[in-house]
Parts: sequence; structure tokens; C-alpha cells
Amino acid sequence: MWRRAAAVVDGRPRRTWVVTALALACLAAFSPALSSKGVPLDEIFVNDAPSVGAQRTLGEHFPGGSGNPAVIVCDARQAAAVTAAARGTEGVASAGAVSAAGRPGGGEPLVVDGRVRIDATLADAADSDAAERAVERLRENVHAVPGPTRSSADTPPSSTTPSRPQPGTARSSCRSCSASSC
Repeated sequence: MWRRAAAVVDGRPRRTWVVTALALACLAAFSPALSSKGVPLDEIFVNDAPSVGAQRTLGEHFPGGSGNPAVIVCDARQAAAVTAAARGTEGVASAGAVSAAGRPGGGEPLVVDGRVRIDATLADAADSDAAERAVERLRENVHAVPGPTRSSADTPPSSTTPSRPQPGTARSSCRSCSASSC
């Protein structure tokens, strides 16, 4: 097979590269139509999978984003204001500073290097469009909290950051925090 392909290329090189270039141009013409949103968990399987049914049942009894909260890291001095801003965001079921026990809202916040982690549980499943909109509103509300500017919070997205911002993964700078969900 490869010998025949090499013989065709060797026999007619100009025709081969012209045909190849045209084929690639035709394929490239359709690239704007590609969607990089991904597929939500409940649409991955063709048949009804037990894991999808279990996820639906959990969603009926608990907030959809319980297993994947948006994580906000802010100055300890701003923790109360940032938590209040997160709680007041449409699409956020709950928000609380993580305590030394590792749970949000359970006692005194754990302060590390002058910063506090706040977990914001989304009302909708983390891979849904509604959760994406909730994270955008959460960013706006948290960024509106006045506070010191931190240049170290300006973290560029890495090559592993998905093209569609997922709750808890997008990065940006903020005046009052350095949130992994901001």
C-alpha cells in the first residue's frame, strides 16, 4: 500500500500536492461549524445507563453542582464580603469558606498565607449551560467586591484549560480574590 502511495506521489508530485491542498481547504471550510462545548454527562450514552439515572436521582435531592463546586480563593479580610457576594448570585445554591476540617461553612475559615478558600455550590449540574451562566454571574459578583489588587492573581489559562469554561476551572484576575472560578 505504501509503495503504491509513494509511486503516485513520485510520479505526479504537483498534481498530488494540489489535490491534497484542495482537500484540506475543503475540510478547513467546515471548521467554524465545529462545536467545542463538549457533551454533558446525561447525553454521552446512547442507551439509558445506570450512572445517568443515578445522577438524575441525586439531582432531584441535592443541588446539581454538589460534587463540583466553583472554588474561590480570596484575601482573608474579604472572605465575608466575597462569601456574601457568592451566596447572592443567581444559580449558586450555597457558598461557604472552607474550615480546617475541610468542609465549607463548618466553623472558622482555614487561612493559608492570608487567603481563604470559598466553595460555591451551583444549583445546576457542573457541565450544563445553566452552570456556565451561573459561573459568569458569580465572576461578576465576586469581582464587584472592593479589595486590594493582586497582580499574582492574574493567571493565564494553561494549555489544559478546556475551551469551554467549566465551573471551577476558568482563571482570571480579580480585585478582591484570585479565584479559580473567576
